[in-house]
Amino acid sequence: MRGTQIYVPCNPETFGVSQFPITLHRPQLQLRYRSKETYKIPLTIAEEVDASIEEWYAAKGLPVPPDEIGVGAKMAILDEKEETRIQLAREKAEEINPVVPPFGTPEFWAYHRNKKAAENKRRAEAGLPSVDEEKAAKVKEREAKKAAKAAKAAKAAKAQ
Repeated sequence: MRGTQIYVPCNPETFGVSQFPITLHRPQLQLRYRSKETYKIPLTIAEEVDASIEEWYAAKGLPVPPDEIGVGAKMAILDEKEETRIQLAREKAEEINPVVPPFGTPEFWAYHRNKKAAENKRRAEAGLPSVDEEKAAKVKEREAKKAAKAAKAAKAAKAQ
């Protein structure tokens, strides 16, 4: 199928011709018509999930199973709980001064002392070791690994 051909003028010194042809092809559209019932555009992800499930089962010619009705609403409830949890975490993080003072100033060190104290308090309430205790445990673990590695290397050297 041939499209419409137009001629574009150009500089003959650059292109060697005074105009060149361009063929414009007519786009082909394939339209699918929905049934005569009104189609509501989903506004939320939950509505979109429910609409997609309904559309999929309708395309297969099957009824929507009862356990899949309202899946989007259940997802919306879970999403709302997660948003609430994230918002609470953000608010809690903002309780500590969110602006860090310039490094080396007395305010900087006071800020970090307060931040560490708040973290240790939170850990104590959760039944976890303090930041310093955890750091010391990690150092001991690293030293134990180094010692085991050195012992293994010494044993391998002795075996040779």
